[in-house]
Amino acid sequence: MLEALTIMNQAQAHRGPDDEGIWFSDNSQVGFGHRRLSIIDLSPAGHQPMTNEDGSIWLTYNGEIYNFMALKKELQALGHKFRSHTDTEVVIHAYEEWGTDSFLRFRGMFAFALWDGRQCQLYLVKDRFGIKPLYYYKDDDKLAFASEVQALARSGLFSPEKNPDALIAFLLLGSVPMTLTTLNQVHGLPAGHYLLAENGRGRLVRYYDLWADTAPDDRVQDPKALRALLSETLDLHLISDAPIGVFLSGGIDSSALVALASLSRKSQLTTLSIIFQEGDFSEQKCQQLIAQKYQTDHREFSISQQYFQSNLPQVFAAMDQPTINGVNSYFVALMAREAGLKAVLSGSGGDEIFCGYPHFRRAHGLSYLPLLSCLFHGGNGMSGFLTGKLRKLAFLGLGGELGLYLAIRGLFTPFEVARLTGDTLAHIKEVAQCLDPRAPRLHPIDLLSRYEIHFYLQNQILKDIDCMSMANSVEARVPFLDSELISVILASPPESRVNSQIPKILLTKALNGLLPAELVFRPKMTFTFPFAEWLKGPLDLDTYCRTLSPPAVAAVWQDFAAGRIRWIRPWALLVANNKFN
Repeated sequence: MLEALTIMNQAQAHRGPDDEGIWFSDNSQVGFGHRRLSIIDLSPAGHQPMTNEDGSIWLTYNGEIYNFMALKKELQALGHKFRSHTDTEVVIHAYEEWGTDSFLRFRGMFAFALWDGRQCQLYLVKDRFGIKPLYYYKDDDKLAFASEVQALARSGLFSPEKNPDALIAFLLLGSVPMTLTTLNQVHGLPAGHYLLAENGRGRLVRYYDLWADTAPDDRVQDPKALRALLSETLDLHLISDAPIGVFLSGGIDSSALVALASLSRKSQLTTLSIIFQEGDFSEQKCQQLIAQKYQTDHREFSISQQYFQSNLPQVFAAMDQPTINGVNSYFVALMAREAGLKAVLSGSGGDEIFCGYPHFRRAHGLSYLPLLSCLFHGGNGMSGFLTGKLRKLAFLGLGGELGLYLAIRGLFTPFEVARLTGDTLAHIKEVAQCLDPRAPRLHPIDLLSRYEIHFYLQNQILKDIDCMSMANSVEARVPFLDSELISVILASPPESRVNSQIPKILLTKALNGLLPAELVFRPKMTFTFPFAEWLKGPLDLDTYCRTLSPPAVAAVWQDFAAGRIRWIRPWALLVANNKFN
């Protein structure tokens, strides 16, 4: 076991370059490894794995509990003694006091393994929204876990086998959704769950239900009260004993973070922005507008096509699980590291929570689309004849809310995936159906918001932010995914979150003039690289077709070259052939 832990620690050295540790139980049946990125309490007192006073509980923990100081005061009043200033120790004492009920008390991002020696129980625990990753392998003899699939694959504890269903799911969605991974034997722990292992058995338990009804909360209807909650959330996310900055894309969400953070800090805030030579993709004007308004220490990082291509091998090496996103996060984190920062705030989650995507405004109309699903049931139906934007209607053949969501967010339709992989249409639909969370009946806006959190955020955005930032030894924090804030927003009437004239109306009203009107009301831009220009050129089938069907790949490339499809699909094929080999 020592060799496996040493290998996995080395494989994840980038996630924690400041310290490392390994611990074994007295009977050598349980062992933890840890790599530390020091953010809170930089002293040796923060060394992990960490234990309680009598050595009966051990913890290896990744993340931040932002309300740890409030919990610490509560625990001290109950008689608990602390030896450090870390949030890690708070997790241990909180579990001692409240058991598994403590998990819902944690306001933050976390993935941890906790060994309760008194009960001979091992817990693998993940935060409510899946901000921090945790993967595991289990057979009849052992349970192994890590923050990255790549670390488990190198452990030597099992013979890795590729998972063909992960490729299918990636082509459908643009990411590998929970609980799938690229390896048959490795599973992702889903958001809001813990795995309890005892007596050689493992049991998956949901401790937080995203799909459950939420109690009404009057704060969301009062812009001042919501502003106060946003400010409190930002204050908690700014707690750090290491340098911290904000990624400023130029959109409403990141600009809101800069505004709120600048108002709460006495010291100058560091902001980071990426710009491009291609003017249509650069948001430099809006970035500089906010940086100047709040007098930040603003850093710009210009990325050219040549620089991007020269760094592409490092991007793919850092990409633990295949994704069509993540490139932007890699370069932002690289920029943060070069600026001497250890943590950076990101506006990710704002669009999903505050209904910023255009399809939220069309939610009612879109809810009637499943009525067309009968046209796509049985065989190929009309799937093979649809082109352009209409081709995504073929997802409706999957039925229900999943079919509707993929008609909005899906990448390649089941019919297209069958051509690319050579798999049967029946099997591809079976894989898709296994991903369905079986959502209850909800208002169309609530349904879309929760699907975006469950799929797009958990499986793509958050995975990418964590993986790419930690590849550069930088911690990314996402204040809009604060559990208290989300519970308040999801408790609001769905119609109150969407307005045809005012983008992200709840957030915009709460900010009350903190952002310039020309930034708020400009056409929405998605932060992305100029792939449409950078991918142009002759098709190299040797690069694209090691995994997929050459004729099908060539057809996709021809459609892209002719302007019939966006860049995202040929880019996805490039990712697939780099990460599924």
